[in-house]
Parts: sequence; structure tokens; C-alpha cells
Amino acid sequence: MYSCIEYILWWNNMENIGERIVNLDPTTRHEGHARLVLHVDEEGIVERAYYISTTMVRSFESLTLGRTYEFTPKASMRICGLCPVSHAEASCQAIEGAFGLEIPQDALILREILGLASKMQDHALHQFLILNDIIDDEKIKKESIERIQELRRIGQKMKDIVGGEAIHPSNYCVGGFNKNISQRASASLYRLVRKYEKNAHLQKDLFIETIEKKLENLPNNIGISNSSILATHMTYGDRNEINIEAIREVIPSRFYGKEEEGRMTNTMIPLYYGETVETGPRARFIKFKRFSGDSALYINVARAREMLVMVYRAEELLDQLDVNGKTKPDHITVKEGEGIGVYEAPRGTLIHMAKTDQNGIMRDYRIISPTTWNIPTIGKAIEGSPQEYAEVIMRSYDPCLDCATHCIIVKDTDGKILERRYM
Repeated sequence: MYSCIEYILWWNNMENIGERIVNLDPTTRHEGHARLVLHVDEEGIVERAYYISTTMVRSFESLTLGRTYEFTPKASMRICGLCPVSHAEASCQAIEGAFGLEIPQDALILREILGLASKMQDHALHQFLILNDIIDDEKIKKESIERIQELRRIGQKMKDIVGGEAIHPSNYCVGGFNKNISQRASASLYRLVRKYEKNAHLQKDLFIETIEKKLENLPNNIGISNSSILATHMTYGDRNEINIEAIREVIPSRFYGKEEEGRMTNTMIPLYYGETVETGPRARFIKFKRFSGDSALYINVARAREMLVMVYRAEELLDQLDVNGKTKPDHITVKEGEGIGVYEAPRGTLIHMAKTDQNGIMRDYRIISPTTWNIPTIGKAIEGSPQEYAEVIMRSYDPCLDCATHCIIVKDTDGKILERRYM
């Protein structure tokens, strides 16, 4: 089951006779670096689980401080090559909120289409990463990979058309979009969306069938976290659907109640109304659609279904788009203010918070990414499950650690940790 190095350490104290600690380091098939620390009983069931980010902080938030507001979205979208669109959107929203800007309708449509294209590509990539977890038949796996490759090509092409560039979309700007698309480009997007739909249908049916079959032979309680859900919108994001005052970030050692596990991780632990939450495709489906399935493996079903939701929404938006419409204001008045950007990224609710001075210079900037929300939930979901399914459960959440890390480790010349600064 494991493609990573497994270390098994037996505890020698009397309180933990019969318990072993399994350290999976590194975990695989996700963005960034992390480990799983599992406390496993004699029957191979995980009693306690800690999902720990070991990805080092790159201080993109600090990079924005003292810089102009135009720089911030450009820096934000470079946090990660998987979610540049999500970060650009949330960053622009936060700054626009600080300035009190009204965004032209056609710019909002283009932004949402670009976000849908990003998720269409990203969800397909995740299906590739978990194929070995859910499909055993090599012929079926090969057919699925071919469809996934086509789905990713379509998503990439759509991002290129709407965003100006597929990786770091240059069309984004504070106030809207730099330019509209042409009628010809709109027609191309229609064709691409319809081409995407056929393969997405086949992938949805495959994932539903294979996951339901797999769960028939597994314990009923596998992958259940009992965390609350967090989602603000089915396809875009809504800052009015979240109470920023209800968010509290906790130092890991305080949350886990164990200094050792707390010192391992490079993330803060965010709580919403004092609770851990699950965010992402399943959370969106539970809140905005009728959806059931307690196991974390059902996140993969929700993700496959969401690919079709995005197709239909993209068609709606293309019908509404005026290719001759205005996409940015004639003038932007900068001012001192605070703003919040909220966007439903592929992995869940992404939040950017910005403070600007009277010259539009960034004075404070904070990010809470979807994976940061999901880190403690992943640990909870693994508890009570067989050890060999720990990584399968973890990968169902599609963690991306690069934008989830907020800790700087200060060491002396001998490598001894002197200080951990949580940001």
C-alpha cells in the first residue's frame, strides 16, 4: 500500500504497551511535504493520527508588505502552480473590498469562468493521483488516464483563452479584468466545455461505481471525521457567507495538547466557531446540493460530480457574457481600508485578508488556505480506520501544503531549533 518509507517505533512505557507509532514520511501524491504520525493498536487500527506539514514557509504574505496593491495579486498567484487562479481571485477581492470598488458584471463573469476552468483541470489531475487507490483493473485504469489527460488539456486551454496565460493568468487585475475575450474565443470555449462534458460523465460514473464497491468490503466507520463543514458558494465564493470574527488560529502544540506533535508541524490550526472543519467538494455538495456519504472516500465522488456542475455553470456564464462589455473601471481610487476575499478553490474555502494605507500600500496581509482548514480534519478522519488506508484517506482531501505553511524555524549552527515563529 505504501510507496513511502515506513518507520515503526514501539513505545516502551507501560501506558502504551501494545501500541506502535507508524511514521509515514513523506506522504505521497500531493503537493508539498508532509508526514503522517499514526498511533496504531495491535489489530492495525489507528487510534490517533496527526497529519503534519513539513513544507517550509516561503513568506509570500510578508513579501507583499510595503508593496503596492498591484503587486499583491501577482505575488499571491505565485504561491502555488496548482491554484494561481484561486489566489489571484481572493487577493483581488480583498483589495477591492479595502478600496470599496464595484466590479463590472462582465469582469465577474470572466473571473468565474476562469475559476471553473482551473477547477476543471485541477480535479482531473487529482483523479490521476488517486487512481491506484481506487481502481485495480489495469485496462480500466489506462482508459481513465487517457480521459484524464484530455480533461486536463481542455482545462488548460480554457485557462489560456480566458486568463491570457494558463499558469499565472495576466488578465487578472484589481478592479476586474484587463481585457474581454473575443466572440471567436467565446465560441472556442463553448466547444471545449462540451468536449469536456463527455469525458467528465464517464469519469463520474466510474468513480461512483468503484468507490461504492470498495466501501462494501471496508469497515463502516472508515474515513469519518465528524468535523463541521465550511463552504460559501457552489462555484465561486461569497464573503457574506463566512463570519471572519468566528475564525481563530491556534498554535499546534496547544491544539494537539502534545508538545512533540505540535513542534513537528509548520502550520497553524484554524478553527471556525471553535471547531475543526472540512472544506472542499464534499462540503460544497452537502451545503448546496443533496449529497450523502460519510467516508472521506466519498470526497472523490463529490469531486467527480462537481466537474459536471462546473461544465453546466460555464455554459450558463458564456450565454450571459457580453464580449463587448466593460471589464474594469475607468479609474481606481486608492484609500486606507480593510478587505476580505473569499473564493471556493478546488480544495475548498480560501480566504485572503488585506489592510492598505491611504496610498494603496499593503500594511497587513493574511491567507487561510483550504488545506490549512483540512489538516486537523484529515487526522480525525484517519482515526478508527485500518492503518493501510491512512494515505488513501489523506489523499481524498487532495492536500496542497505550499500555501498552508505559516511557520519559520530558527536554528543555530548545530541545527538545534531555537525558535518557531508562527505567522
